[in-house]
Amino acid sequence: MAGSIATYSVDNQVLKVPPENYAEFAATIIPRGQTAEATVKGPPVSALRDAGGTVFVSLDEVVTDVDAAGRPTKTSNFEWHLSYSMNQVEKSDTVRKTPMTESRAVR
Repeated sequence: MAGSIATYSVDNQVLKVPPENYAEFAATIIPRGQTAEATVKGPPVSALRDAGGTVFVSLDEVVTDVDAAGRPTKTSNFEWHLSYSMNQVEKSDTVRKTPMTESRAVR
């Protein structure tokens, strides 16, 4: 998968994809007739709107066929259009305060 390009946009705004977000994918080698699974990390949650929206993910120049010598003969592009929504969740918890004992340095 080396040489493939990962891109994504949130609500039609193109975001930079840090190389570490698709490093596992780029390092994946898939032997002929086999399958593999790899992760491409999406945009940061801070880039998403509270009201929800769309995320577009694209993997381009993915080698999908090679000749007998293993040289790429065909590349393909893959894309996903995803809708998202966000729900605010509130939680409460009990906090216990424990008094600390005073310690003094001994000289």
